[in-house]
Amino acid sequence: MGGEELSTMKELLWRDTDAMLISWNRGSISAEDVGRAEISFLQEYAGIVAEAGADRLRLSDTIGILDFNKYADLVQQIKSVSEIDLQCHTHNDFGLAVANTIAGVMAGARYFHVTVNGLGERAGMPDIIHWTPAIGDNVFAHESGIHVNGMLRDKDTFEALDPWEFGKQTRYVLGKHSGKATINYYLVNEGYKPTEDESRKCLERVRQLSIDNLGEVSVEELVKIYLEVRRTSGDLLKVK
Repeated sequence: MGGEELSTMKELLWRDTDAMLISWNRGSISAEDVGRAEISFLQEYAGIVAEAGADRLRLSDTIGILDFNKYADLVQQIKSVSEIDLQCHTHNDFGLAVANTIAGVMAGARYFHVTVNGLGERAGMPDIIHWTPAIGDNVFAHESGIHVNGMLRDKDTFEALDPWEFGKQTRYVLGKHSGKATINYYLVNEGYKPTEDESRKCLERVRQLSIDNLGEVSVEELVKIYLEVRRTSGDLLKVK
């Protein structure tokens, strides 16, 4: 593939009398099957479509044969000879659609294609869910005692993203993996001042209740457990 094909394409792109082609070449143009195309051809192709007025070149790994190193190198080599914006369009035949797209963006591509549930030809395309994992209910939820202990000191410890940017809040889960830091956090917020021994007993009961119920323990249930523990000691101390 070389001069003859490129000359034909250049001639087509510059047919000003053809309204459809004029509209087309002012938007995004695709380079199909870039995984098997010669780099020199793609570089020249990028220059021709940019000269004709296209503002974006889509690099379509049509049969999904590239790996992330090769796709990134492809992006870099085209960028080295043309200023046209590049767009990643990868397929998942070998399970590398997401990895290749990330590599392409890191190499300098400005745009990329994703689909809902990874829908697309054959094995599909990058799934949009891999780009927006922060939408999940538990992204900013923490149960592990070690994690909560760290989070209460510094939220950057186990949160790389700010939950407020996604309309969410940090949440500490009461469950079988909880630690005393979580117990104390909620009890103090409810106005109580548990002793070390009371926190330990509450933690034991919370963990067991979580196992029995196969799920989280509510703050209300924790308070009920705490009050039962306090009654056994005959002292119900609440901070006013």
